[in-house]
Amino acid sequence: MTPFQEEREAHFNGTEQGYIDLSQQLLTFCRYASSCQAMVVGTMGKDQKTMNGKVDALQTVATTRQRILEAAIVRFAHYSYEDTKLRDIAADVGVDVAFVHRSFGSKAQLFSEAVNAAFQPGQVLQAEGKALSAALAARVLEPSLDKTLSLVDPLDIVIRSLLSPKAIPIIREAFAKEFVEPLAAKLGSAEACPETRRRAALAAACLAGISIFRNVLRDHSLVEEGAPELAEVISCILECALQPAAALETVRKG
Repeated sequence: MTPFQEEREAHFNGTEQGYIDLSQQLLTFCRYASSCQAMVVGTMGKDQKTMNGKVDALQTVATTRQRILEAAIVRFAHYSYEDTKLRDIAADVGVDVAFVHRSFGSKAQLFSEAVNAAFQPGQVLQAEGKALSAALAARVLEPSLDKTLSLVDPLDIVIRSLLSPKAIPIIREAFAKEFVEPLAAKLGSAEACPETRRRAALAAACLAGISIFRNVLRDHSLVEEGAPELAEVISCILECALQPAAALETVRKG
């Protein structure tokens, strides 16, 4: 069992109830933090409150929106797209469901933002050249807990809704917009050369497939500890996926 899997088992206590209990603890803490913030604001002087009233209101809305997004990540990681209800997310946060609609517009938009917040694909696209392949490989091998909550595996969001005809187009669009297209832009002009986007999509497919085999199916050959060469092998695979066809042909002839 990898360190990530041990951490995940420890978080969820190996049971569905453990997952729900932990999620509720998180949401309770968020509500407690918000109430503490309100108490602090209540102790401010009258003039100070008047001056900062609008700012405080905006901060409260932003904080509540973030709490809704975090609750959505937990829900979508545990239930399918169809089984996740906005009223349940609203109840988790302690707000009216109408506020969820005002904040995100629709369930589809909330789902899209939850996917992006959990995976944060743009973080791995900062590197250049060969360092990019190494960074992508490292991302596959590091613990897959999302950066927002550090509680759920982003892959769970995809797996739960893998057969959803409504969720799949949203996931595809989110990854295209946040990962495939930015990666293609780093490789060259996708408009001038459609093959560039194809290479970016192929790299994304490699990452997704390896992640599923390693972190979901737990293939023993990919989760064994003490295999430092794994990162190098994955990096080489990604380098090949990202290379133009002409460059690969030159390598073959060489």
